[in-house]
Amino acid sequence: MRTVESEQKQKVAVAEAEATALRAKADGEAYAVKAAAAAQAEALRIQNAALRENKDVLDLRRIEVEATKAARWNGALPQNVYAGAPVPFFNVSPTGK
Repeated sequence: MRTVESEQKQKVAVAEAEATALRAKADGEAYAVKAAAAAQAEALRIQNAALRENKDVLDLRRIEVEATKAARWNGALPQNVYAGAPVPFFNVSPTGK
């Protein structure tokens, strides 16, 4: 009888330890998510302050985006033209005159 009781107490202790470990893991993950969100919010606050103080930062960002697009461009012109899309080049062939 005591053996069954001690086994059940041991199982309860193991289950409680596992539950405590799961809670600790969840708390750690929640803390990490909260810390990352706080860091991102602080970065956005700093960027917004920089934009308010100096509008040239926005031009710099625009240049960085264009440089990234230029670095990724494979040199091929678009094959399809959609309504409202800018057309950079026209293929004009001579009419034979």
